[in-house]
Amino acid sequence: MNDTSLPLPRYELKHFSGEPRHPWYGVRVETAHTCERVTFGYREPIDAAEEVIGAAQSENLPVVMPEHLKAALIAQWQQRGIHLYQRGIGREWCGNSYIANGWDTAHQADAEPFRSRVMLAAA
Repeated sequence: MNDTSLPLPRYELKHFSGEPRHPWYGVRVETAHTCERVTFGYREPIDAAEEVIGAAQSENLPVVMPEHLKAALIAQWQQRGIHLYQRGIGREWCGNSYIANGWDTAHQADAEPFRSRVMLAAA
């Protein structure tokens, strides 16, 4: 990540080595050299990400994280949406757009065989 091209202030998802029990934190970065922890430490980055995104939205500031981590978190959120759908929990309980996307995908996959049967019957 190139810190010189990123806006300040901003929020970041960080892993602090030397803290093996709870390594992932959401932090608010004011300058290139200082940051303030705004979440508790978590074993899983997705838990810290959910908190830091909420904090960043309250101030309308960006959240930055490595691309590989962002892709992994999006996949986990989409999986949560799929699980919500499978348990019969409504879309209104999706916490963010990625979870809602997973819910929508599961709903579409579930409805597709029905749509195919209706189209064949109409033909």
